[in-house]
Amino acid sequence: MPEVQDQQTTRLLFILHRGFVESRALALAKRAEQLAELADIMEIVPGYIHCPDEEDLEIIRLGLQKYQAKYPSHLFDYVGYLSGDEPVDWNATDPSEKA
Repeated sequence: MPEVQDQQTTRLLFILHRGFVESRALALAKRAEQLAELADIMEIVPGYIHCPDEEDLEIIRLGLQKYQAKYPSHLFDYVGYLSGDEPVDWNATDPSEKA
């Protein structure tokens, strides 16, 4: 697998991971509408993990941007994780930390 594709796969997996973390927080806070909207965008991510091309990534990016714009109190910068230049930090615990 080419290195760029491998990095993108890692980013998509990290986004899914953070999506599950935020989903748990939303469920505990009984924020069902926001949880459903987060699930809507996270649902499509696995379909693009194997070989994401730019068009696929743009679909994900637009969905994440829409979610983040609607819910400014979201825990993580999913768009930043998708398009960041730095490697993702699986050990970061502060929700405000960027990848």
